[in-house]
Amino acid sequence: MSNVNNITSKLIENAEAKKEQILSSAKQEKQDIIETHKKKGQEAAASILKKAEQDASSKKERMISHATLTVRNDILQEKQNRIQEVFTSTLEQLKKMDEATISKFIKTAIASSNFQGDITLTLGADTPVKTAADMVANMNKELSSQGKNIILSEEMKSNMSGFIIEQNGIEMNCSFEAIVHSMKEELEYDVAAKLFG
Repeated sequence: MSNVNNITSKLIENAEAKKEQILSSAKQEKQDIIETHKKKGQEAAASILKKAEQDASSKKERMISHATLTVRNDILQEKQNRIQEVFTSTLEQLKKMDEATISKFIKTAIASSNFQGDITLTLGADTPVKTAADMVANMNKELSSQGKNIILSEEMKSNMSGFIIEQNGIEMNCSFEAIVHSMKEELEYDVAAKLFG
């Protein structure tokens, strides 16, 4: 019986040793799994944090860029407004010209034109000329030596200041609005340079 006890005892001892070995191995495996997942978790957290920082930096750069563009556009719009005010003021000054200056301007335009013979003059309704017929008679005296004869149109162009001269369907638009518009195209850069130097 002692043999059986010895064998049983040996089996129990071997089983205990095997159990300890399995438990130790399982404990180590558990620790390895925990460490692996802990490391993966830390890497994932670091990756998420890095991505969040990059997204925040990118968003900050976009916001700064947008703000910069908005400010630049506002400045450009304000500059355009100031330039437009200059040309609007010029138009208003032209509309306030006295009759003698307008008469001289019309005479110069007709004298320098290539038109010969009868030339039709149409005044704008907003042109400050009270004695148009007398003005045309005086101009005809001065321009007849150049072979030019001004005929004052009975029609006046509404919503226009300045004048139009016409011969055989060819018009020369000397409305103040057209003059300022063409000046704006030619002088806008120079005006901006003087205003904002």
